[in-house]
Amino acid sequence: MYTDSGAHFYKDALFAFVTLDPSGWLHIEGRSSTYRDPVPEKLKARFPTTISKHAIRLFEGKANS
Repeated sequence: MYTDSGAHFYKDALFAFVTLDPSGWLHIEGRSSTYRDPVPEKLKARFPTTISKHAIRLFEGKANS
């Protein structure tokens, strides 16, 4: 994250994989991290910023046979 006071880096690379399968499920998997160095309090999120393993039913579908 870049601000007027400089750059703030995460310790680890962040990523997310999103998969939509034919049966109607959306799967989200990812990685969370923390800042490498202390950051000003105003930059910290006030809600969870974690991407973990989630599955969301979007529609009723059939898997391909």
